[in-house]
Amino acid sequence: MRLRKIPDYGSHMLLKDFVDCCNDGVFIDYDGAGYYATETEESDICANPSDIVCGNIRTDFSHVMWYNK
Repeated sequence: MRLRKIPDYGSHMLLKDFVDCCNDGVFIDYDGAGYYATETEESDICANPSDIVCGNIRTDFSHVMWYNK
């Protein structure tokens, strides 16, 4: 796993907020790409909305970076 500084673009959000958006249908896999993150760094681990809806959520991260297409 690699971590990098949070970029100036994209949406940096709390994991709970991302999970809520996925469960409410706000984000779907075809809308963009998500990556698990901390408060200050982004990982290279994908956070797919379809995985979130199925309950496959990594709780060792506090945030998600979301990039719309």
